[in-house]
Amino acid sequence: MPYGCWRRRLACAFVFAASSFVGVNACVGQDNDVQNEFRLGAEAMHDRNFDAAESHFRKVVQLSPGLADGHLNLGLVLLRKGNLQDAATSIRKSLELNPTTPGANLFLGVTQYQMGELNHARASVARETELNANNADAWMWLGVIELAEGAADKAVAPLDKAAALDPNNLSILDYRARAHLLVSEDSYRQMYRLAPNSWQVHRVRAQLAARSERQKEAISEYETALRLAPNEVDLYDELGGEYRKSGDLEQAERVYIKELQLSPHSAMAMYNLGSIRVDRANPASGVPLLEEAVKLNANNASAFYYLGRGFAALGRDELAVASFEKAAAAGADSDIAESSYYRLSQIYRKLQRPADSERALVKYKAVHQKLAKRSASDAENFNQIAAPTPGKDKRP
Repeated sequence: MPYGCWRRRLACAFVFAASSFVGVNACVGQDNDVQNEFRLGAEAMHDRNFDAAESHFRKVVQLSPGLADGHLNLGLVLLRKGNLQDAATSIRKSLELNPTTPGANLFLGVTQYQMGELNHARASVARETELNANNADAWMWLGVIELAEGAADKAVAPLDKAAALDPNNLSILDYRARAHLLVSEDSYRQMYRLAPNSWQVHRVRAQLAARSERQKEAISEYETALRLAPNEVDLYDELGGEYRKSGDLEQAERVYIKELQLSPHSAMAMYNLGSIRVDRANPASGVPLLEEAVKLNANNASAFYYLGRGFAALGRDELAVASFEKAAAAGADSDIAESSYYRLSQIYRKLQRPADSERALVKYKAVHQKLAKRSASDAENFNQIAAPTPGKDKRP
């Protein structure tokens, strides 16, 4: 995306970020006039009365020219008003007085970004991350500057860092997703240029088809990839999953047998083959594989669930109970927990343990309701995103 587009997209995010740095604590120890002007300036900034805020902060720096935060806040007001040169001058003065003023390097970088000085902006924001490594906004802006430079690969790391620090920030998630998407698209294009008929390209095609629920196409591409790279274990795992989703359990088992042959100590390969054999009413050969799988990975809720099904089919009800309980605990508030509690209620009834059966049924209903609400909420959110906004320009 051209730099100008990034600049327009970030204008709104900047306003709120800049406003967050205004405060009155910096005036502790100053005379009453300075404290009063600082307070009035902060209130005006909060009320988005930027002309008044500028007037008050100019009085602050006149009355107390050595107060770094006064110069910083004046710079933020000027930046908000679009007076970029004066904003940069004021923020630099703040840094001269106190090189470690929190946020000053970040907003100098923002100002330089607005002026199109991307190299200077990068250096300023990078300095902020050195001084305040937990400042998610600084890491976001570092990534945004790289995006504006057309270097999505360099933007990924700082945006990942920002997301780790502030995982619910929509602006961060937006730019992070964009960076990863651009890197993925570039990698796919380069793969195709280098080897359009490689197994890696066929795998990408298969994955894209799978995400769009085009199982036949996905299976065909995975099969082609495997003919080109028959020892790539991950391909068998993914292909088996597509056969399973399509309902062709026989082909899924064939694929999983080969996967386990290539990777005999893999917990995932054991789980895949063991679970498909339980699905195909062959628990006697599926259960031993699943027992080995949970030994290697005690957090695999699905493996415990299928192990419970296998034990139940073999009439080993107490072992089935233990497995379903572990599945429900490992997969809390998931469809695995929902199914496990339902099956537990049935087994307990069979074992003539009505209190335990009722307990399991209550938990089943509770998880079922949570999943239903979550599904309804996800559907509503998707519809809100997908629906066009009346009266808005639909162009990008």
